[in-house]
Amino acid sequence: MDAAELLRALDDEHARGRAALAAAATLEELDAAQVAVLGRKSAFGQLQRALGSLPDGDKREVGARVNAIRADLVATRDARRDELGSVAEEAQLAADAIDITLPGRPPRPGSLHPLTLVEREVVGVFTSLGFRVVGGPEIEDDWHNFQALNIPPDHPARTMKDSLYVAIPGHPELLLRTETSAAQIRTMQSQPPPVYIVSPGRVYRRETADATHLPERSGGCQSLRQPTTSVTPRPPGRAPAPRRPRGAR
Repeated sequence: MDAAELLRALDDEHARGRAALAAAATLEELDAAQVAVLGRKSAFGQLQRALGSLPDGDKREVGARVNAIRADLVATRDARRDELGSVAEEAQLAADAIDITLPGRPPRPGSLHPLTLVEREVVGVFTSLGFRVVGGPEIEDDWHNFQALNIPPDHPARTMKDSLYVAIPGHPELLLRTETSAAQIRTMQSQPPPVYIVSPGRVYRRETADATHLPERSGGCQSLRQPTTSVTPRPPGRAPAPRRPRGAR
């Protein structure tokens, strides 16, 4: 093959290579086209190796043409790679797009604790019978928590082992209530009979935490039906006793 034939073959491979690189629709196809156009076993590579058979006077001209064609094919490949990369990036962004006009996804509402559900059900039963709900302080004094409930000083429940006392200077008698019965005492002190109350709430006892025990727990519902007596005399000026609830005896 003389120099003229080699130059014509190089021009043909140049045109074919540019078309193959431009026709690649994906980065994978572009890599395959690169191997077919610029690889060692490609037609362009074979023409490049044919330079060795040319006379010395023709090698410079044909060699310059080979270098120019290779540089153009590499530039064509790089330009096509940039185009395909931009297309792939835009497609990824479109796939990951978030429509900010759509409503948000609200968290699913939780549910009440089983103890709370039971407490509300029990309170509902009592209130339907005419009882009223009475609360009380969770930090109680010794008298309301123990003495008024006929729990003497030597009772085991009054020891530091069983109760949680509050460290307030000057008030050694204060502790976290061990039951809600103290609310009954306070209610009977504050009004004349009859008394129909239910006292739900938390109570505190010195317990070792395990699967069934905690220092804090629901006190359930302490109820009191006291139609005739009170722990203290009726204070002067107190309003008349309320009417007996419906269904009470």
